[in-house]
Amino acid sequence: MRSHASTATPGPRPSGRGRARLHAPGITLLEVVLAVVMLGLVAGSLTGAISAIESMSARNKRMLAAYELANRLVLTWLDNPKLLPPSSLPLDYGPYTFMWDYDLMGVQMRINDAQRSTSGAAPQALDRFEVISITIFEAEGDGPQPRPGEEIALLSRMYDPAAPRNPESMKNIVEGENLERLISKLGGGASLPTRKKSRRESSEDEK
Repeated sequence: MRSHASTATPGPRPSGRGRARLHAPGITLLEVVLAVVMLGLVAGSLTGAISAIESMSARNKRMLAAYELANRLVLTWLDNPKLLPPSSLPLDYGPYTFMWDYDLMGVQMRINDAQRSTSGAAPQALDRFEVISITIFEAEGDGPQPRPGEEIALLSRMYDPAAPRNPESMKNIVEGENLERLISKLGGGASLPTRKKSRRESSEDEK
């Protein structure tokens, strides 16, 4: 008796409609709204930070210009105070406009016990030193005569009137009343008070 081997024939494959489909999770409207809000907050924070940095940079540039102007005025005072511009007029320095004022004070040096014991002779005219202070203000108001606003820079320098800074300042020292004033100070004459009124204060008192 012959035996027959049975072979399995593949049946028809199920169509695509019968297959199980895998779907990716969708994004809800609430998630979209939250994402937009978060992006807006980040963009607002970056915009505020950039604006603050730009404002700080502009202020630093204005302050640097004010100190440069104050230094120039101090050097002008040391060379020849008569060359200083009127403090009632605004000063243009680059893109900025400033107002300024000065203050002159007398300083008296004092030696300590160690210096007194090591020095052979006592120094003379220790009250001859002076301090010149230049204050720079922001110019406020329109028109040809602005008013001083916020104080931007204050620069002070102590100097010895008997020690000229350069030949030009030496020339100014030996001229007329400057030499007489210096000789009087070195000889123990009248010196500047500890606090001298500034130009603006003096002009206000005269009014």
